[in-house]
Amino acid sequence: MKLISVCVGLPREVTWKRKQVTTGIFKQPVAGRVMMRSLNLDGDKQADLTVHGGAEKAVYAYPIEHYAYWKQKGSWLYGANCISIYKISPVQVLKLMPGVVRSHIGFTYRIPRRAV
Repeated sequence: MKLISVCVGLPREVTWKRKQVTTGIFKQPVAGRVMMRSLNLDGDKQADLTVHGGAEKAVYAYPIEHYAYWKQKGSWLYGANCISIYKISPVQVLKLMPGVVRSHIGFTYRIPRRAV
């Protein structure tokens, strides 16, 4: 596979179930190179550092083949920084950790938490 997109975003406030929540799930593609650092990409931050960010959780990659489903839900961005990536020389960046923060996916796509 090859790198198709690099996306970054900063945390912002959203309303979810009548509460204000800070999230960094909304990402936008960027043109050109982006510096990858030990804790994040330049121009990108995580909101809830108890479950996101830090060593081994700084960059999130997602295969492009899975986006068709999410695109049907009204948006194709899913909080991923890199789309369809195995290796970008000289750095190997794909190290997936199990699990996904379901509440953030839920409010992004207006899906009840139990259904995600």
